Amino acid sequence: MSPTAKLFALFSALALLLPACVTVRDCDGNRYRTLKINGMRWMAENLRTTHYADGSPIVMSEVADKDTTVACYFDYGNSRDSVRKYGLLYTWTAAVHDTGKTTASVQGVCPDGWHLPVRLLRESV
Repeated sequence: MSPTAKLFALFSALALLLPACVTVRDCDGNRYRTLKINGMRWMAENLRTTHYADGSPIVMSEVADKDTTVACYFDYGNSRDSVRKYGLLYTWTAAVHDTGKTTASVQGVCPDGWHLPVRLLRESV
């Protein structure tokens, strides 16, 4: 199992076992539960936003496109019914909001006050 899959499985299990006392909202109004692990606050759910925090839209695409250089999102399994349960999938370009950053923290698709984790943060969990 890949490290990313292990991390997802850990967060999914924790989200079910531990009550989340803090929630965060994105600019679409979606609410996400959070957890505190090793003194850091983590989102316990996958993002479902179709807009960046500044309000600009993220383009929806079909899985068949598979062009990861385009900032877009997909439905998991190409099914709108899966969004509430699994969230949305974002190309890296969309995730970092066209900044091209790969090593420094970047807000990208995250709600205000949040950022994509850098490798050291992911490994600290």
